[in-house]
Amino acid sequence: MVKRLRMIIIMIAVLLLVTGAVFFLFSYSAGEPTEEVQNPTGEESGGSRELPGQGSDPATLSADGFELTMLDVGQGLCILVRSGDQYLLYDGGGRTSSSYVVSYLKQHGVKAVEYLFASHFDEDHIAGLIGVLKTTPVKTAVIPSYEADTAIYHSFMEAVTQSDTVKKAHEGDAYDLNGLKVEVLYACTGAEENENDRSTVIRLSKGGYSAILTGDAEKATETYLVEKYLTENTSEEKHDLSSTLYVVGHHGSDTSSTEDFVKAVHPKAAFISVGRDNEYGHPTENVLQILESNGASVYRTDLQGEVCFLCSANDYEVITEIDEAKTDDFTYILNTSSHKIHKPDCEAVGKMAEHNKEYTTKNKEELIREGYAPCGLCNP
Repeated sequence: MVKRLRMIIIMIAVLLLVTGAVFFLFSYSAGEPTEEVQNPTGEESGGSRELPGQGSDPATLSADGFELTMLDVGQGLCILVRSGDQYLLYDGGGRTSSSYVVSYLKQHGVKAVEYLFASHFDEDHIAGLIGVLKTTPVKTAVIPSYEADTAIYHSFMEAVTQSDTVKKAHEGDAYDLNGLKVEVLYACTGAEENENDRSTVIRLSKGGYSAILTGDAEKATETYLVEKYLTENTSEEKHDLSSTLYVVGHHGSDTSSTEDFVKAVHPKAAFISVGRDNEYGHPTENVLQILESNGASVYRTDLQGEVCFLCSANDYEVITEIDEAKTDDFTYILNTSSHKIHKPDCEAVGKMAEHNKEYTTKNKEELIREGYAPCGLCNP
């Protein structure tokens, strides 16, 4: 009986020691903070593409520099600019890119947008801004001074009231984004013959580097800018249109990027936001030739994904999400959301959101082992 009692006491003591050790280990690990990454929208974001600088500690960005990222929104336009800890958003892409743009901002630490610019009211430029306006605080929204009779326009105008301030764009307006000068070079007057020429044109400059953004502005606007700022006979000081970076107008269409305008801007780098194998044939060979003959290095979302222009007072660099050389010989296009394998000419590819596309050189067997399944339409 005594032996049995001793055995029970010993077992209880061992149990208490084990329990105490487990509690200690749990308490210690609980005291160590863990980083939990979530998709804030609850939807497929198409992946978080971490580019140097975007969303990082503002101290890592030179105080005399700025950063401009062209998001991969396919056949649309979305430009995010950062200066210090402040952000400017110029356009937001189309409907299919809305959740991607919202996710991108949240995943990269953009808690508020200082200035939101809508270049004009085409769906592929403002639809994505609606999601931003509903999820991200916007201090000042700058919009064109015209109206459009479309459902997307009315949805945008309803959403834009959620920003702190709504202003109509006017030529000559200037804004400050933590030392980055933001100038409105052209704004809608009401006399334009087509909607693309109602695009708000802005120029950014800081630390010896600059960028010009023209939306979908066409030849008429470009001719006006060249004549006003370069050739007009006036005693007033003329504006210098030259810019380090040119965000190419109208996705590289022949209606924009005239020889005279590109020569006046004389960019070192040209960013083109365009959908892969788009039905419009953008960018055209003529525009590409004009850009290259004027010394611009061309970067395109259809070939290189997100593209980032990062500069300081001493230098600048362009960082691309995708190495262009890797996209020339791809075998399949993957849908990273549905995990389907498609042939490049598959009908489903044209309906796929650009941010869900991934180009691969892997063979089908490798992809199946990674969890992908062949598309039932094209049977790769």
